[in-house]
Amino acid sequence: MISAALVPELAVHGSGWRVPSTYSMGLGIESEIAIRLSHDLNGSEEELEVFNAIDEWMPAIELCDTRFVDGGGENTLLKLADQQMSRALIVGAASKLTSAHDWKLQRAQLKVDGQIRFDQSGSHPFGSPLSNVVWLARHAASQGMPLMAGDVIATGSWSGLSWINEGQAVEVDFHGIGEVLLKV
Repeated sequence: MISAALVPELAVHGSGWRVPSTYSMGLGIESEIAIRLSHDLNGSEEELEVFNAIDEWMPAIELCDTRFVDGGGENTLLKLADQQMSRALIVGAASKLTSAHDWKLQRAQLKVDGQIRFDQSGSHPFGSPLSNVVWLARHAASQGMPLMAGDVIATGSWSGLSWINEGQAVEVDFHGIGEVLLKV
């Protein structure tokens, strides 16, 4: 299932951001690559055209939270109503990718308090993170809200969801793209 949830602009933070103690009930994290568009997408683009519309690539951590005691369980509609658990997006320094990328070789590493929790190459569930953006561009355009230049889009988790505790430090490194830090 592909879905999307808006992360408000006030919930996008730079690397090193510290989560305030009352900000979140749960502390779930996902390793993601975020992109910033250089021009509008009308929904008819294929993956290469989407790639060419990307101005910046940023390593990111999605902070996940839920209003449900059990996280909504396995009910996907409840999770969707809960903003897919999206609470904040923490982004690292932007970089440029100027040529096609072999996503099967992209290494993603997640560390919590310096201990490796995830370290794998080619772990995006759809192979290419841009397949989500192609879908999102079509869906957004069909709803009369096309993706616009300057939009920041998280392209999906490479590491799955991990739960952490208050006081821990998180580091995500996408080799060749960059790293991002979060303190909770």
